[in-house]
Amino acid sequence: MSNSHNDAVQLEWLGINGFRFEYRGRIVLLDPYVTRNSTSLCEPKYVRQHIPAADYVVISHSHWDHLADTHAIAKYTGAKVVGSETTCNICASFSISEEQLIRAEAFSRIDCDDFVVTFFPSLHIVYPDGQVPYAGIYRSPPVTPPANACDYLEGNTFAVLFEFGETRILNIGSANLIEEHLLNTMPTVLLLSTAKWESTPRFVERVIDSTQPAMAIPSHYDTMNEPLERGMTDRDPAAMNRFLQAMKKVAPSVVVRRLDYFEKLMLPPR
Repeated sequence: MSNSHNDAVQLEWLGINGFRFEYRGRIVLLDPYVTRNSTSLCEPKYVRQHIPAADYVVISHSHWDHLADTHAIAKYTGAKVVGSETTCNICASFSISEEQLIRAEAFSRIDCDDFVVTFFPSLHIVYPDGQVPYAGIYRSPPVTPPANACDYLEGNTFAVLFEFGETRILNIGSANLIEEHLLNTMPTVLLLSTAKWESTPRFVERVIDSTQPAMAIPSHYDTMNEPLERGMTDRDPAAMNRFLQAMKKVAPSVVVRRLDYFEKLMLPPR
């Protein structure tokens, strides 16, 4: 199928690892977290100002800075939430109906009306002590809905591939990977978390070798607790500069595009 004007994909960065896609009249969200307040994790009125509508919400892993606004979005939009067992159980604890929850497992390929999403097993970054922050899985809904960042357990971490017609968008939402699972994904656009990217050995080389993207858009490098209205601020400018230098060295033909909050980009097919 050719990517006509009606089949174009519009991409918009919402900060952290959050993105909004518009395709064939549908609004698809990835890891939408706009409250950006670690002491009051979700402020529904504020969320609705920035995310007034959604049809699907796809979650790469269940940490607060990826998931904490999703229950509010699901309630006022009726959107379906697609994510891990932990993601679905956290949403269920906030009384999101079972009909709205689509549980993904390793290698799940889920047909969502006009697009397809595939969940590849991946890894979260590890801290200097060798641990993943807030590791763990909810096998059933928490008795009390999560109220603190530490309550949002990681669950399973996935690299998520969206197929919007001929346009393929791969998200690596934490700067780690299992490269053999990503071979031949060949994304049009790679959405790549760069938070603490240097904690993963040869991260840039391994990502590029396994995915061969046409374009890379960094994510998750902004200051997470600053309101969106204050504008984008790198939380570690030196690390970002080293990432850009590494990309230029390893993959000089890959277009690296940094977006501002709410900047829209029309995506070509691969």
